[in-house]
Amino acid sequence: MSMMAKKRRFGDFIGSGRKIMVTVVGMVVLCLIIGHIYPGIFALDGSYPWLHWVSLLLLTVGIINWAWTILLIVRMIPRGLLITTGPFSLVKHPLYTGVAWLILPEIGFLCHSWLGLILGLAMYLATRILAKEEEKQLAATFGKQWEAYCQTIVLPWL
Repeated sequence: MSMMAKKRRFGDFIGSGRKIMVTVVGMVVLCLIIGHIYPGIFALDGSYPWLHWVSLLLLTVGIINWAWTILLIVRMIPRGLLITTGPFSLVKHPLYTGVAWLILPEIGFLCHSWLGLILGLAMYLATRILAKEEEKQLAATFGKQWEAYCQTIVLPWL
């Protein structure tokens, strides 16, 4: 897992999650208003049976990613450790990225709606914009260890 920084309380290290969730909730409200004004605008007909099975598979992967990431965060953050293994070895923000690409869109598709994909895209864009502050904090806290970690991520663009 890596070098230790100062021990932290979990609440001290929520990161950009609050801001990202405010953005997503804002998008949900906007989409609900649009859906009320234009009923059916987000509807996806059920003529894609393969989409159901692909969505179930990706949702399963997303839930596993979510649970694994939460477990790592709960175990490591209070101890002041930089998490570099598991889903964190693939992307910098596996919790946000996983929910944005593997959970929200798949729930939408399973409900025959494009809304999950729209909300997932909004969450992903919010993450890309708002997580920069979190990354600055991580760089300041972990220094060269953070820099080395950033060089090892499998999908740095995601």
